[in-house]
Amino acid sequence: MDKGEAYDKLIAALESAWKKTRRNHLHGQMLAVKAVDRFLGEMDAPRSARQPLIWTFLTLMRSDWINRTRGKPGPKPKSFNHLCGLSGAAAVVSVMKERCGCRVGDAVAKVAKATGIPGEEIRKFRDAIHRGTTDDLSNSLYRITLDEFKDASDDELDGRLGQLRIVYNDMDL
Repeated sequence: MDKGEAYDKLIAALESAWKKTRRNHLHGQMLAVKAVDRFLGEMDAPRSARQPLIWTFLTLMRSDWINRTRGKPGPKPKSFNHLCGLSGAAAVVSVMKERCGCRVGDAVAKVAKATGIPGEEIRKFRDAIHRGTTDDLSNSLYRITLDEFKDASDDELDGRLGQLRIVYNDMDL
C-alpha cells in the first residue's frame, strides 16, 4: 500500500472514531489509537515506536472492562490483569510452538513453571481462543500479545514470563 492510500485510510478511520466517540468515548478513543497504530505499521514504523500506542490502547481497554463489569449481577468476572496474564501465557505457548516446533503440552508446561499460572488453565484458555469461544477482550489481548511476542528474542520472552506472573496475580508492573 502506498503512503497516500494508507494516509487516506487513516483519516477515514479517525473520522469514524470521532463519530463513535460522541456515543462512547472509550470505544472511539480505542479506535483512534488503533487506527494510528495500524497506519504506523503499514509505514513500517519499528515496534518500539508503536509501543506507547499499544500501552495506551490496553489502558483504554482496561477502563472499558472495568466500566462494563463493575457492579454487574452474577459471578465476579476475571480481572483485566488476570486476562492479560492468561493471554500472554497463551501467546508465549503459540510462539514457542511455532518457533521451536515443540509440542503444545511441553510449551504449556514450561510457561506454567515460569509464570506460576496453572498449566491446565493456560491450555484451556488457549484452546478456547483457537476455537473462537472466548470474549472479544480475551481475543484482542491474545492478538496484541502474540503480535508483540512473535518478534521477541528468546531472552526477551523469558523476561516477559516473569512479568506475566506479576500481572496474572493482579499486581501492576
